[in-house]
Amino acid sequence: MGAVKSQDLNSEQDVSAVAPAGSMESRLRESKAHLEKILETLVDGIITIDERGIIQLANPAAERIFGYAKDTLVGKSVSLLMSGPDRSAHDGYLAKYLKTGQANIIGFGREVLGQRKDGSTFPLELAISELQTEHGRLFTGITRDVSERKQAEAEIRQANEILTEYAYAVRAID
Repeated sequence: MGAVKSQDLNSEQDVSAVAPAGSMESRLRESKAHLEKILETLVDGIITIDERGIIQLANPAAERIFGYAKDTLVGKSVSLLMSGPDRSAHDGYLAKYLKTGQANIIGFGREVLGQRKDGSTFPLELAISELQTEHGRLFTGITRDVSERKQAEAEIRQANEILTEYAYAVRAID
């Protein structure tokens, strides 16, 4: 094998092609560790499921939001985290999507009711994306508990109603 001249190296890819294998492995390990730290520190919950709806990954935020330990979630149906009609219909939604490709939620964000380990329900923003891998499709849900925001919105609506009633009362006096 001939020597590589500096003018032959036009990109990082070219450099990695001639770098010792240990360097590439080291960069891959660093990259993996970096991505794991990002997942661990996100505020939003990340849950990845396979084509059968089985949880493959859950980050610490998902644990906090739903009240389950990651080890409890992985290997279970994602419907465990849903309430009411969504829980019973989820498998049908997923099967229909896999058969027809017609997305009702994938690629869109929406608000749903989540269910915690203690059985309580709460408003949840959910956005789902799809990823094709060599082992099949994965679906990643990004979840955010919006309970506090919904409570604040309700308080603002109530305050506005009181102010509106007060304004009508003041006009009636005049």
